[in-house]
Amino acid sequence: MDQPSGSKRSRLKHWVREAKDDVKHGWEKVLGSSSTSRPSAPGPHSRQATRGVEEPSDSSEAAKPTNEDALQAAATASPTPIRPQSLPPNLLEAASQNEHISSAAPVASSIEAREAYPIVEPSPTVFPGLAQHNSTPSAQEVARTEQSQAPVALPETIPIDIPIADSPPAPETSTLADSQPSSDMRPLDSPPNIQTRGQGAKQKPASPWYAGAKATLALVERAADVFPPLKSTVAAINGILEVYDNLGDNKRDFERLAERVKLVDAILRSSPPNAPQEFKDRRDGLERTLSDLAEALEAKRNRTLPERMAHHKDDQQDILRLIREVSCAIEIAMLDVTVRNEGLILEAVKGIDWLKDRHVEEYARLQEPISRMEQDIAELRKAEILKSLGEAKYFAFSRGTRRRMCVPGSRIGLLSKMMTWAGDRRTAHAFWLCGMAGTGKTAVSETFCSQLSKRRLLGASFFCSLTSQELSDVYLIIPTLAKALAKVQPAFSSALMEILDEELQGDMNPLEMPVAEQYELLILRPAEKAFRNFNDTVILSVDALDECKNKGAVRELVQAVLSRKPPHALKIFFTSRPESVIQEPVSSSSSPFHPQSLRLHDIERDIVTADINLDKSLLQMGRTAIVERSGTLFIVAATIMRYIGDEAGDVAERFREFHKSEASVPSGIYSLYRRILEVAFRTLTPKEKENALSCFSLLVVALRPLSVIEYSGLLDLPTHTIRAAFISLHSVVQVPPNGHDDKFISIYHASFVDFLSDQQSTTPTSSPWTVDRPAAHSMVAGHCFRIMDAELRFNIANIPSSFILDSDNPHLPTEVKQNILSHLHYTCLSWSQHLSMIIPDSTHPLVAILSDFIQLKVLFWIEAMNLLNAALRCDPDLCRASEWLERHDHDDSMTLAHQLRNTGSFALYFSASPASQSTPHLYISSLATSTSYLGLVATWKNHFPGIPTLQIQSSQPTFLMSINVGSEVRGVAVSSDGMYIASGSEDGLVRIWDAQNGKEAKVLKGHSGRVNSVAFSEDGQHLASGSDDCTVCLWDVVVGKEGKVLQGHTGGVNSVAFSSSGMQLVSGSQDSSVRVWDATTGKEKMVLDGHTWGVRSVAFSPDGARVASGSEDQTMRLWDWRLGKQLMVLEGHRDSVKAVAFSSDGAWIASGSGDMSVGVWDAKTGQKMRGIQGHTDGVRSLAFSKDATQILSGSSDGTIQLWDVATGKGLQMLQGHTDRVMSAVFSSDGRRIISGSLDGSVQVWDKRGTQKEGQNLQGHIGDVNSVALSEDSSQIVSGSRDGSVRVWDGRTGGQLKRLDGHMGSVHSVALSPDGTCIASGSQDNSVRLWDAAIGQELLVLQGHTGAVFSVAFSPDGSSIVSASGDKTVRIWDVGTGEKLMVLEGHTGTVLSATFLSDGGRIVSGSQDTTVRIWDVADGKQLTVLEGHKGGVRSVAFSPEGTLVASGFEDKTVHIWDAETGAVWRVLSGHTHLVASVTFSHDGTQLASGSRSTVQVWDLATGKQCLALQGHSHWVNSVTFSRDGTQIVSGSWDQTIRVWDLKGLSYTSEVIEGQATGWLFAPDNQHNRLMYAPLALVPQSPCSLIISGNPLIPSFSPSSLSFNAIGDDWHKCFTPPS
Repeated sequence: MDQPSGSKRSRLKHWVREAKDDVKHGWEKVLGSSSTSRPSAPGPHSRQATRGVEEPSDSSEAAKPTNEDALQAAATASPTPIRPQSLPPNLLEAASQNEHISSAAPVASSIEAREAYPIVEPSPTVFPGLAQHNSTPSAQEVARTEQSQAPVALPETIPIDIPIADSPPAPETSTLADSQPSSDMRPLDSPPNIQTRGQGAKQKPASPWYAGAKATLALVERAADVFPPLKSTVAAINGILEVYDNLGDNKRDFERLAERVKLVDAILRSSPPNAPQEFKDRRDGLERTLSDLAEALEAKRNRTLPERMAHHKDDQQDILRLIREVSCAIEIAMLDVTVRNEGLILEAVKGIDWLKDRHVEEYARLQEPISRMEQDIAELRKAEILKSLGEAKYFAFSRGTRRRMCVPGSRIGLLSKMMTWAGDRRTAHAFWLCGMAGTGKTAVSETFCSQLSKRRLLGASFFCSLTSQELSDVYLIIPTLAKALAKVQPAFSSALMEILDEELQGDMNPLEMPVAEQYELLILRPAEKAFRNFNDTVILSVDALDECKNKGAVRELVQAVLSRKPPHALKIFFTSRPESVIQEPVSSSSSPFHPQSLRLHDIERDIVTADINLDKSLLQMGRTAIVERSGTLFIVAATIMRYIGDEAGDVAERFREFHKSEASVPSGIYSLYRRILEVAFRTLTPKEKENALSCFSLLVVALRPLSVIEYSGLLDLPTHTIRAAFISLHSVVQVPPNGHDDKFISIYHASFVDFLSDQQSTTPTSSPWTVDRPAAHSMVAGHCFRIMDAELRFNIANIPSSFILDSDNPHLPTEVKQNILSHLHYTCLSWSQHLSMIIPDSTHPLVAILSDFIQLKVLFWIEAMNLLNAALRCDPDLCRASEWLERHDHDDSMTLAHQLRNTGSFALYFSASPASQSTPHLYISSLATSTSYLGLVATWKNHFPGIPTLQIQSSQPTFLMSINVGSEVRGVAVSSDGMYIASGSEDGLVRIWDAQNGKEAKVLKGHSGRVNSVAFSEDGQHLASGSDDCTVCLWDVVVGKEGKVLQGHTGGVNSVAFSSSGMQLVSGSQDSSVRVWDATTGKEKMVLDGHTWGVRSVAFSPDGARVASGSEDQTMRLWDWRLGKQLMVLEGHRDSVKAVAFSSDGAWIASGSGDMSVGVWDAKTGQKMRGIQGHTDGVRSLAFSKDATQILSGSSDGTIQLWDVATGKGLQMLQGHTDRVMSAVFSSDGRRIISGSLDGSVQVWDKRGTQKEGQNLQGHIGDVNSVALSEDSSQIVSGSRDGSVRVWDGRTGGQLKRLDGHMGSVHSVALSPDGTCIASGSQDNSVRLWDAAIGQELLVLQGHTGAVFSVAFSPDGSSIVSASGDKTVRIWDVGTGEKLMVLEGHTGTVLSATFLSDGGRIVSGSQDTTVRIWDVADGKQLTVLEGHKGGVRSVAFSPEGTLVASGFEDKTVHIWDAETGAVWRVLSGHTHLVASVTFSHDGTQLASGSRSTVQVWDLATGKQCLALQGHSHWVNSVTFSRDGTQIVSGSWDQTIRVWDLKGLSYTSEVIEGQATGWLFAPDNQHNRLMYAPLALVPQSPCSLIISGNPLIPSFSPSSLSFNAIGDDWHKCFTPPS
């Protein structure tokens, strides 16, 4: 989705504002000048003629014109209307009043009020010729049939805000609150009935309009013998007027009714005997409807006085509704609405040409010029912003072009009810029209939308259809409606764009939101702004909702519509079959609002039969037989006519068959389909029947409509064979014309597919067309694998280079279209779903085909899916296939199922990584870096010898996917089925994510503070969240709505957990309490008090009987929650207990603490079984594996670690987060780990590959305390906490020697200048000398009484200096081991000492915060350097001896002048103490080691020039190579790293300080060599990792080679022979 940048959008907004201001000021000048000089004789269409004088300011009461002034002005400005020649006195009086008043409308006091009412012009004639009421047309009328139409004004056109003579003046402003309840409800776009002063008095109306309406109706009643239904209806209405006097307040309804009655009476009286059949059909339909309405009105009229009194209020509403239905029925049957000259024209329908001059004009309000200009300007923003709402096609009602409308004259009663609902703001905001298949719902919807559109009441419509992928996508409905509504309602458009403009600043995509959130964001919120004071109604229509594929989302949409009422102006109409996903929320008692509903299949048969009879396409001779067969199903009649008229058959013979009285065929659609298919199959050969059944099978089970060419490709049949299979089914299947094979084959009605696959309607032996769905899916799945085997290939889109991203390849879309043809496209997306619908059978041939498929072709399928932008579907598809195999319950199938799941993980490893941005990197990056247990990686790599080679430890977890939450993540949870991940975050939102592709499924809003914890119930239906707002929220996951808010805590809620039954919920709070709640009712069941500080974590035991809690009071407590009794207090941690967890068998409890440890406790005795150390910061989260053998921990050190419960040993370390890990959990199947961090991400890992006992690991198994580098950089020496000294190959990292002898940790090592001797200092108080060549121990130097922390050779190699915990520095003779000198003066442990380059001085650093310089010749102390605020960890002389560097615990590096002792420079930048410092050999740079980082400083400027990141613990030792091109570092993370400063064969891409994993060519930053997770390929310039840590893999540059990449990338593949 392309979106304008922020700067462009800002400039556009600024330009829009300026343009609007310019236009507004310009029009103010124009309007100001026009108000000062009025024309003396305005025309009938002038503004003054219709509205009177301009509105004065509110402050000038005297300036306001009176009604008399307005009338006088109108009298002088308007021509005298022509009176009708003959009218009854009461009508004449009313007409006279109308003529004079219509031009004297007072000006509304606000723009909003003016916009609410149309301008209505006087007309020269009012129904001439109707006064005589002759039963035959007059000569004048006959003559007028040849004349052109002339506008005719009715009393209906009286502006209703105009005061009537002899009544109080109308208020000068009108608002919605002033209007009568019924005034808004009208079928035509006319103004509401605004209540005037005095109308509230309870008295019989006596105004002339009322008398005129009654007189008109009475006159028609007396004379309407030509149409008895009209006569009886009018009589009933007149009777009602006599009985219910107070109905007179609803002037508008009666005026409209009176004029429509007069008009239809005139039409019927003047109709000639040879009137068209359509007119007769309309008349018949109106007759049925009016008869029903007359009966209903008569029943109201005949109530006794007590009954009327008892039901007065209800009767009044019912009567007004019935009267409006009469008006609507007349309009729908006999009148039409068109737009002409920006006005609404109500006239006789087309075909009634004998009454050409009988119509009514109701001019709509002309848009204010400034409003038009603002709308034009707004379109500039619309075009960009509305793109986010999708581009669905053919979604709206088609005005009968793509879908059939109701036959004229049919469904009048139903449509009048719907139109009345549409216009009445007091009725339900939703209307559900349901009906069985074939009852004509879509035709009714099409007609209803047409009627609404003509009256400008239709906001938008969406016609769902199974025949279209877009139109069957429920997630497109709301965005498309909103987009369409914005195009016709400027106010809604402005509100919508304002909301979208705000929301789209982030990564929000409306098309991927849950439907309930779509409804809230795209409909409700803009509607509340746009329609707040809207006087009309706006209808949104959705047809065939049941044809959307995602039934769960359909349910959510219906629930969303019914759960919240929109503004009164907005109403929603939807149709569907009576399916449970719609029926249940509609009828649910929990729904706050219920829709008005009507079931088409319940309408009386005779009404439907009569309506079907109106269809002119039914041949008159066979009408009875066709109607009988149709029953109540319109689709049957339509299908019969298509069948009879099929060019492929004998029309006359088919008609005679259906017309035979002896042909006893059951009524209903299935009998008709059976007859059609019998005829179609009668002449087919066996092969043709087989082909036809294949086509039918694909028609039934296809996941979307398919084109002719797709049928051909999928079934391996020629296109002419496909067409031949359907040629005799023209009446039920729509086949595109010849030459349009790329168009879809579609069905006319979904019932045909139901019939083909209905096993009960017939038996396969007698019906060759019957489709067995599982067998059909098996056939299609088989074809899918045939196609993939034949057409999928390596580099199918002919991508020329692996250096570029797919998005930068301009030729790629064309290549994809040409090489992945539509049938292959369908196959790639659909094979898994077809496979899953087959009945499980371990002997099914597809089992063997699947096994072959994953040997190699599966990689080409993943490649194709990536090119189709569907790679994230690969993992779910493969898991679905695995589940199908698992149902076989066979050993071989289970093995294959396991392989498929692993392959799915590999697919996710690729598709969720940046590697998927460039399709070649499926092989070059993902396959090259994947561990062997993902799929069949080892087998696949045999076919790709040219991909980069990389040594990978199989014990390492695989990072699969990262979800960007956008806010600090505090808690995560996984549903029991593994389908969803929930996250709670700093922004107060709970989000639910699709675990298979990482897409946001729902956002749950309700908390007002950050969300600290989330938990799913066992059934996955509910989610609990705890927040700093002191509440626990229970959410309905399906609907995405807040269910209950649990209140009681007085501090933030830090942790929530469900019991295994899901019936109870426990919460721990900062208020020091633990509370147990009833998860069903939300009631508090128990408060557990005892902790003295905030409770950070809670957990239920597996049996739900006990609760464990961890607190800031450093204790863990165990409770019997039912009794409220504390069972035991578990103590032992030295810091806050931040995490607790029960093992699945309830035997163990684990605790995680701020003291960086994990404790394992016996749940029965409370005894601590073991403590687990390994994290370098507090433990925030714990979880047991399902088998209780492993513990997962998340820590503030940014890592997740997996531990063996039995031994406490570390098994895996997961590194990837860049901030504290607050929560980590297992998936329900134990295959994956999900973690949430303050870095704003949720990460998903594949857990497998756990370290095996006895695996041989190179590297130290303890902290690396010291490193030294030989002069030629060929060897690295290291000393470790494991007590060993080791020698490594400086280029490959291979171990050359291991020197054992020390009895404690080796704190320091040094290599003699000539490389022949190694010195080591140890915790055992000794210094040892070793032969570097053979590794033999030469001397043990004894004398120190404390641990030796530092050793260093003199420049000539003859002496050694050592620093010790005994507070001394000693000098030794290398040749004899003799102690030469003891330097005393320090008052604390001496941690570091080294020689000056000339060997004449020694510098030492101590915990006493001082640095001291000594003279080697006499042992005298020369200088004491003071100034640090903490202990000195490391010291070094510059090569020339003029400077001394020291690393301190105060996080700084001090550079001292060695002669004066003054501080020359302070280097600040580390965030922790500085453990090691060293000068480069040329003296221009200094390196310092601290926690996890090595920093390189430019001494000339004092600025940091390089930060080397990669270590996960303290860096205790750093050293430069002689040439300054390398730095070697040793760390407590048990690794040695070599950093190549001159550059590698690649450079790491770094964005905002973080490496992305992309490796670029060093000489061309546009050439992407490969993508590799940082856990496998360290961030440059790290060139070598020597690791003894099972959690950190070793890395050697020799293990990474680039062979076939770039333009030669296609050479990486060797096809199988």
